[in-house]
Amino acid sequence: MVAGINGFIGAALARCLKARGWRVVGLLRAGRSWDRLAEIAGLELLEIEAYQPDALGRALGRVHADVVINLAAAGVAPEPIDAAELWHGNALLVGHLVQAVAGRGVRRFLHIGSYSEYAAGQAGTFMSESWPQEPASPYGAAKLAATHWARVQGLRLGVPVTVLRLFGVYGPGEAGHRLLPAIVRGLLNGHGVDLTPGLQQRDWLYIEDAAEALASAAEAADLGPTGSILNVGTGEPVSVHDVGEAARAALNADPGLLRWGALPYRADEPMWTAGDASRLRGLTGWQPRHAWHEGVRATVQALAPQRVQAGASIAAHAGASVAA
Repeated sequence: MVAGINGFIGAALARCLKARGWRVVGLLRAGRSWDRLAEIAGLELLEIEAYQPDALGRALGRVHADVVINLAAAGVAPEPIDAAELWHGNALLVGHLVQAVAGRGVRRFLHIGSYSEYAAGQAGTFMSESWPQEPASPYGAAKLAATHWARVQGLRLGVPVTVLRLFGVYGPGEAGHRLLPAIVRGLLNGHGVDLTPGLQQRDWLYIEDAAEALASAAEAADLGPTGSILNVGTGEPVSVHDVGEAARAALNADPGLLRWGALPYRADEPMWTAGDASRLRGLTGWQPRHAWHEGVRATVQALAPQRVQAGASIAAHAGASVAA
């Protein structure tokens, strides 16, 4: 069962699990869009009024789940959100979900966390699961609270909870406010995009690789004791500037349309984020299959299939990436 199945990552995970032969039951809030799920055959969807114990109990009474994966969360979109909504949509939500599946024979409960739960990284250092948990953003604080509450509830109720902390997931289907869709939109309409200097180093995890990592964790024989935390990332930092320029090269757009340095960095913006996912790889054998420039090209091609140039330009640009 996948909670939050209609989101960017949830839909990709559903496709991946179905391709691996899983029966997939999706849990989503009533009235939310199913657009991302329309082409996935064989899904079973359960709508609930809210992630509250009574509503969850009614919904889950109709299904048995061997593995539960929680991707439902509040605060992902850039719109302002108050502290109560962040708390209810992250920590309380996952706590209610763990409570609802307790005693139902669940073999594994995967709660999907975020690299934003960590303190800012240090250049040249790959962030392991022991990196300080000192989030700088309200969203990161809410996700960290959700991690703690999921682990406590799992231990208290006998539900085998594992937390998977995703690094920077991107790819076809991501929301329009994200970096690559915003850049492509600005290049296509000719208005261009105001950007920071772009020196931030990020761990770019392609959506298909992220989905395969979660599926591999669902299938793994052992993920360690209840409450274990595992990073999911590539361990390859690439600058925002290089990713943006690779997208521009794929469209053969005017370099002047990307106005690097027109915006300041955010006050809470980390300048280095690169994860150490060696624990997950050792337990599951998962490895990311897409180089960052391949993922950028696939994303741009999905957004503008008639405009993407022959692969040489983006592949050539990939050699200029800022490496660790």
